[in-house]
Amino acid sequence: MMILNIFVMGMIILNSCFPGSQSLNPACHLPTGRSGTCVPISQCIYMQNLIANLQKPLPSDVSLFIRESFFCGSEKGIVSVCCPLDGLGNRLGDVPSMPDKNECKFQGHLEASCVKYSQCLPFAHLIGNLKKPILPAVGSIVRSAYMCGFNDDIGHVVPKVCCPSEGFIAREVMSMANDGNVENTEEDPEPVPTKLGDLKDHPGREFLANEYSCGISLVINRKESSGASSIGQYPWLVLLGYPELGSKNVAYKCGGTLIGSRYVITSAECVSRNKPSVVRVGEHNQATVKDCGQDICSDELQDIKVEQVIIHHRYKDKKPQTNNIALLKLSSDIKENDFVSPICLNFEEDNNENKQTDTAGWQLRLNQNRKRPSSLQFSEVNITAPDNCPSIRAIISQSAKNKNLCIASLNDQDLCLSDSGGGLMRNSPSHFGEQWYLM
Repeated sequence: MMILNIFVMGMIILNSCFPGSQSLNPACHLPTGRSGTCVPISQCIYMQNLIANLQKPLPSDVSLFIRESFFCGSEKGIVSVCCPLDGLGNRLGDVPSMPDKNECKFQGHLEASCVKYSQCLPFAHLIGNLKKPILPAVGSIVRSAYMCGFNDDIGHVVPKVCCPSEGFIAREVMSMANDGNVENTEEDPEPVPTKLGDLKDHPGREFLANEYSCGISLVINRKESSGASSIGQYPWLVLLGYPELGSKNVAYKCGGTLIGSRYVITSAECVSRNKPSVVRVGEHNQATVKDCGQDICSDELQDIKVEQVIIHHRYKDKKPQTNNIALLKLSSDIKENDFVSPICLNFEEDNNENKQTDTAGWQLRLNQNRKRPSSLQFSEVNITAPDNCPSIRAIISQSAKNKNLCIASLNDQDLCLSDSGGGLMRNSPSHFGEQWYLM
């Protein structure tokens, strides 16, 4: 509360220096042009989280940047901010509707541009001032308020943010600051990998999801540890469809995980004997044509033909416990939306065992005829030592144990809900919110 009070006092002082913003306007726009609503800070959950995540004392330039980004008025000494609609929590209610604007502009009609995040000095200072760990809601408000696209003109995709014109650092100025050479306007050369075979710079990464926009779920700050998933909770989970003999119908018998616009990871046992003909993306409840819930409906399902199946070269049907992985290439790109988007792959060492880890699916199994749930189910799990799994001890060698994970349920939850071909997913907070990674 002390940080909140300091920030509010700072906003009131700043307000006295910037007259002309005293009347409240219920509908407002964030710097990205996305619509919001003007409410007191105490009613905007996202803003409260952002303030709580800032280090104190708050630098004057960061305070000014936040004011220009969100301040939309004051009344009787109470400061109001432009809050993203999903940042109101249970207070959403009957808020004013306003179409989004396709332009960058800060509060008070302050001119802005969409630039690479590294070229926006106040944004860099704001991110640098955040304490660790970064709260999930902070990533959400940063995406809503600032992210306006991506830049890939130099071979590396980086996010772009809405930046006040006065805070934008031109590339020529950056070159002068770096080496003092005004005439040097050439792009920096490609970085040389520090380790031989470093996967961070592998050419195949261009086929994977964008590292800044992958793994985004519509569900954040989840309270439940298991049960029926919400629509858009795992937009990267897909179904593998197999042609039925003597029929034009398709039977869905395995699952998979979308890792790029045309690539799906699944298990080798799902594709070694019978090849899937189609991949269905955007599914939630197999019993309904259109999925709706909690005032939201998903987009239409997408069925995309499988163009190529790539199985791990060391996989053997007689020993499916090792190298049981395969890659599917789709015949065309997916149409990405809130309900269809790829998960991230982690290219860095991850030793944090306290992160949220989930398994999810429709209980799809090869050669299994028992009744399955029609709606996507999930369960949070713990990763434990391989020696704690009797099934692993009995069937694989000691050397292979190091390549396998043993998972344990929380509170005796059912682990059979995952699909053949499905994977473990781990949640990792980032500057841009919660992001999920395939393990």
